[in-house]
Amino acid sequence: MATVVRSHTALKVLLTVLATLLAVGGLVMLAASPWVLERLGAWTGADGNIIDFLLRGRLAHNSAVMNVLVQGIGAFALCFSYALFAAGRDPVRYAAVVDATIAFAVIVSVIDALSIRALAGGSHYLIAFGWSRVAIRLMFAAVLLMLRPRASAS
Repeated sequence: MATVVRSHTALKVLLTVLATLLAVGGLVMLAASPWVLERLGAWTGADGNIIDFLLRGRLAHNSAVMNVLVQGIGAFALCFSYALFAAGRDPVRYAAVVDATIAFAVIVSVIDALSIRALAGGSHYLIAFGWSRVAIRLMFAAVLLMLRPRASAS
């Protein structure tokens, strides 16, 4: 009986690119000082939303809690990046990492959609920006779902 070997080149490239981006973001957050966080807030142009409050408001300048929180998220991003690098090298062996990435993208999309509804649409930011962010994450999850390795029938 002949075995069909399926190449997962597209999935390997996608996971490696995502892992690289996540590693860079994690390193920036891990090494971020309050000054860097303030510059990131100014660079994103956050006007009148929660990011503006957290990065330029009362909590921004001397908040050890904010710094520890951002560094903790950076550490998590580095750990997740390592798992994605491993899955990028052998997606069949690390199929659970691919499934977790799909689940994470869907859960974050649902949370984002609920927050858009809770914030009454466009009162804090453009509603099209929020819904496009949800759509892009769901499309990313759908692409990963199509490319994910199937269980072998043995």
